[in-house]
Amino acid sequence: DDPNWGGYGGLAWSPGGDALIAVDDERADLRRYDLTGAQLARRPHARGFAGGLAVARDGLVAVSTRGGGLTIVDPDFADVAEVATTSDVASLAWSSDGQLAALDEARELTVFADRGTRPIVALTTAAWSGQRHSLAWAPDGQHLAVGGDALLLVDVVVGVVVCGYGCVFSFVFSPDGRWLAAHTPPQTVVVRDWRDDRPVAFWQRTIAPSAGTEPLLLAWRDDRTLLLITEHSVTAWTIAPLGPA
Repeated sequence: DDPNWGGYGGLAWSPGGDALIAVDDERADLRRYDLTGAQLARRPHARGFAGGLAVARDGLVAVSTRGGGLTIVDPDFADVAEVATTSDVASLAWSSDGQLAALDEARELTVFADRGTRPIVALTTAAWSGQRHSLAWAPDGQHLAVGGDALLLVDVVVGVVVCGYGCVFSFVFSPDGRWLAAHTPPQTVVVRDWRDDRPVAFWQRTIAPSAGTEPLLLAWRDDRTLLLITEHSVTAWTIAPLGPA
């Protein structure tokens, strides 16, 4: 409980899970809290928060600024770089090997190397929603899933979309990188062997025709167990592939 907190902006855990990185949406401050809620560090983010926040394995923090651009700081919130973008960035994700993916409101995907400072891939497609999108790296650091009005898989080495699926609400790669789970409307979860482009398991919730779609967060507990998390429940689903395991 921080009395100086102006409002929800973005949240991300530090690499060791011992601190929470937060952006104040109203006051545009970047802050670090320990597990007791004590504030450890604070840095003004004067240009305002545009919606993207991500923390790399080495502790680098990337945060998007209003009017376009990214600010990258080290674990102590000291400046590392200011990076220009074509418009406000709403989604950010670091790969396991330190590449930074940024998806902006102009539907341009940019992948940066060298601590988020050197663009190496730039793609634009109308398949991505300007209002709802998110990013997830495969563990190999070569493939990136981009979700919104469509779920697309991008090979960042060659800079091309390798396959695409329908609208998704959330998605996550398994820890071994073999499977990609996606929550599709209204209440279906599909697990795919994305390299072979085939579904391996389905989960369907039975709901009343008048019921709306309930938000569903996906998280892998291990390589075979997927957690389906709602506001009121957590379901552990052990994946039994339809075809060859």
